[in-house]
Amino acid sequence: MQQNQPLAIAKRHIKATEKLTRILIGPGAFKLPPDIHGLTLYMAFKNKDGHMGPRKFWKDYLPKLGDIELDMKHKHSSDICQEFVEKTKAVAVGKEEISEWMEKSHLKG
Repeated sequence: MQQNQPLAIAKRHIKATEKLTRILIGPGAFKLPPDIHGLTLYMAFKNKDGHMGPRKFWKDYLPKLGDIELDMKHKHSSDICQEFVEKTKAVAVGKEEISEWMEKSHLKG
């Protein structure tokens, strides 16, 4: 069992790096103003009655963002993201920053 431990740690490291990369360069890669500190997202337990858009927004666009109130019912995830960016005045992450981060983390794009 001890022999597999370094391999398991390496796999976890690779998986964590992939998640961080998706956060940095995936949809929703925005810089938020410093006055935004947290986000609370309330959704119904089931997807019916207009809650699929908020779930997709949460999964695809919102790995880590700020504090704002949005009406998301019956909206598509990309529309929710656009409204969020407008209200928070977020700025898209630049390609130079992405390249710099990937070089620091030893990833290839």
